[in-house]
Amino acid sequence: MAKEMQEFNKHELKTFERNFISYYSLIKNHCPNLYKNGKIWYKKENKEIKRDANYFNIKVKTLTEICARLSIRNNWDRNKIDYKKVCIAKKWSIPRYKIKVCTPNTNKNMAFDIYEYQATIQPNALKIYAFAKNLQLNKNYVTIDVWIKRAFTNCWDVEKFDMNSKQYEQLSNIVKKLAKQENLIPYQLQAIAWNGARNNIFNKDTIYKKGMYSEPKKKKRNSRKRVHKNEFSSIN
Repeated sequence: MAKEMQEFNKHELKTFERNFISYYSLIKNHCPNLYKNGKIWYKKENKEIKRDANYFNIKVKTLTEICARLSIRNNWDRNKIDYKKVCIAKKWSIPRYKIKVCTPNTNKNMAFDIYEYQATIQPNALKIYAFAKNLQLNKNYVTIDVWIKRAFTNCWDVEKFDMNSKQYEQLSNIVKKLAKQENLIPYQLQAIAWNGARNNIFNKDTIYKKGMYSEPKKKKRNSRKRVHKNEFSSIN
């Protein structure tokens, strides 16, 4: 069977689903702030992208694709800086070779091509195509990045966990199924899981375990009055 036609078997899917549900439940039940912020994440970022698209006088769809293209091996805060650098370069006619971004030059050049309407993200670019669609608040796609792969596999090293289009669809359907049960939009549930993962629910030395993690502490001006609350302290 050709690699592109291969699917996960029933045992694999049950394992992935069990891991993901356990992981999502951990965030939902014990990390209310991470849950809340994840639920509104796409809506909040979509609002900012619309504002920037209006400022730079480009289409929202184009800007979401630029953002998605620059997301490869990049963290979100830096991702936003990078897409604005591309837009500023075009606005002020700065040559692309002078622009530094935190993703390989191939993706940087593709981002510039998208801005110039010389390219667009194709559906076979599974993760970034779905990410662009989710940034547009499209409900039909699920972004499966490195953090979501870790949630599915309960494993830190997922570099070799590649998926073809059928396998990607199978995992997307797990997210969609759970989202329906939780009365959420699929991209909301994905963002909740992603938000929890990138905020230290996962640790490369010890994958998530009940009772080990609390929400990130917010810095306060007066450190002497700082109160550290462990949201897992009540878990036996």
